Amino acid sequence: MTGHRKTFVATLCTALALVGLTGCAKGPKISRDDVNILFITLDTTRADQLGCYGNETGLTPNLDALAAEATVFEEAISPVPLTLPAHTSMMTGLYPLHHGVRINGWFLLAPEHITLAELLKEQSFATGAVISSYVLDKQFQLDQGFDFYDDDMSQGFQKNEFSTIERCADAITASGLDWLEAHRDRRFFLWLHYYDPHHPYDPPAGFNIYGDTEFLRYQGEIAYMDDHVGRVLRKLKEMGLYDRTLIIAVGDHGEAFGRNNEYGHALLIYNTTLHVPLIVRLPNIDGISYRAGRRVGGRVGLADILPTLLEILGIELTVPVDGHSLLPFLEGKEKDPSWPLYAETAQGKLTKDYSQLSGIYEDNWKYILAPAPELYDLSEDPTEQRNLAASVPSEAERMKDRLVALISQPATLPGSSTFEMDAEAEERLRSLGYIGGSSLPQESLDELENDLVRACQTGKDPKDMMDYNNLVMAASSYLVSNQPGRALRTLKKASDLSQGEIDDKLLNYRASAYTQLRLFDSAIETYYQLLELHPNDPGVLNNLALAYHNKGQSDRAVELLRDVVRRSPLFYNFHLNLGNVYDDLAEYDQADRLYAKALELAPNAAGKREEVRYNMALSLHRRGKSEDARSILENILQARPDHEQARSLLGTVQSRLGRERSGAAQ
Repeated sequence: MTGHRKTFVATLCTALALVGLTGCAKGPKISRDDVNILFITLDTTRADQLGCYGNETGLTPNLDALAAEATVFEEAISPVPLTLPAHTSMMTGLYPLHHGVRINGWFLLAPEHITLAELLKEQSFATGAVISSYVLDKQFQLDQGFDFYDDDMSQGFQKNEFSTIERCADAITASGLDWLEAHRDRRFFLWLHYYDPHHPYDPPAGFNIYGDTEFLRYQGEIAYMDDHVGRVLRKLKEMGLYDRTLIIAVGDHGEAFGRNNEYGHALLIYNTTLHVPLIVRLPNIDGISYRAGRRVGGRVGLADILPTLLEILGIELTVPVDGHSLLPFLEGKEKDPSWPLYAETAQGKLTKDYSQLSGIYEDNWKYILAPAPELYDLSEDPTEQRNLAASVPSEAERMKDRLVALISQPATLPGSSTFEMDAEAEERLRSLGYIGGSSLPQESLDELENDLVRACQTGKDPKDMMDYNNLVMAASSYLVSNQPGRALRTLKKASDLSQGEIDDKLLNYRASAYTQLRLFDSAIETYYQLLELHPNDPGVLNNLALAYHNKGQSDRAVELLRDVVRRSPLFYNFHLNLGNVYDDLAEYDQADRLYAKALELAPNAAGKREEVRYNMALSLHRRGKSEDARSILENILQARPDHEQARSLLGTVQSRLGRERSGAAQ
């Protein structure tokens, strides 16, 4: 569209080194039947960013204080570097290859699977969850067993003006504490999900004090999240619930920031994105011998959480799980876990033409099955820099056999259940970088279900494609900072490294760069390349139409957008864009009809309805209906005082009204 449419102070002191101290659990003895559970998940949080894991920058005083009263598992490993499948493993005790949720967005948890919330609800727990990211929306069915599942992205401060992707920690804490207050007399299981450390890194005022690089802003987000963990823990104490509550704080995956040549997470399975914090604090439970301040050095996994909680509570484990109970280690009866752990990522397999990666940890060894297999001795090489697969072939073969035996076990419950994604779901997940095209390749899905070993050996090796992916990510950053020429040069370098890959992101970013440079013919040509990959994709057709309109071929834009609206009649933004084109053509009746429909369809989420209303007000202002425009703009600013476009336009409208009144008076 044309340009006018586009629409607490951090604690710096180092936490006291209390984690080396031990002591008995505090508080009066309580029975297992009186234990509450507070389950806090720390999205995209690397273990090495917490003080209790050795970080000396003082980012996490509240989590560190909790750790001093808890057991710290020093080598907790996520089974997958993605939010939805990792949380599904926590809630089911299963690896992704058994619960079937392989990546974000495209999969949902089959109802045949039994979740932790369902098991606790059977024991008369009040069950509540407060979610901060669209990737855990209830439509992906991880809400099974929760009486209350707050995934309303319209509530609370958003990182971006029109974001419906995530909400910040203040909203999560507020909703969680409201729920706690309402259920303080019930036995409860409360899950709080904090997404702040996930990209984009934009810490609130008071926490953007560590520096301006992406990594330092990431640390600011972790400090902000920790501040809210502290608020929740203090409230538990004020309510007299702390000494009756079992508390778990755990990460779902990390963030690479260039280590092992990866930026972000999802495509590789090195420890930078798999090593997560796991802190477990028990109250003084009758029959459990627990001492605070323990550190457990052996590897454990996120699938171990469900069986651990059930054993602590004395609930019989009646569902199949991949995990093991950690209670013997919490009690100090056993020193270190020694069972094998599994990890995988299907992100490259399902969104690109890469191979699946599946890995196994055993003793000091880690093996990754890929077109070029990898073997690491983690005792000597914890950052996985020296691949020993060729130099120690006997150990590589042994570990491969162990992995193949593990992944060849038949599943006892249904596997993958795919999600039918609408245009808005696709837009949200694409903005987080999790999806490429608008459908999943059936051949790759079949391989994952029927021959996981083959899936790891077919396609490009993801580690060979990281230089390419890193350049594409860099181009995205250049576009955000309005450097389209630099973005195009970077995309050219990426294309030279692509090994023939035609990547959705590359093409989308190339088209965006051309659009910023007003090279609309080149943008149109690029969108047609995308349509060759995804015929009739409504998102691509929408962008193609906008390029035609910007070029001045509005009749072609109308034709395409009418087709898009027909294909995706429930997506408000397509109606809004078509209304804007009609408005530019001075076909105001058509524009008003489409604005009304867009407003009807716009989700009640931060910014979406205000976006439509702003465009309506702009149209009315252009027609000379200044009073009507002012009324709409004032309503926008009442709902969103930070809406700078509306504030600026209101100033223009009021100036016109002033001139009109002055002229009338004369």
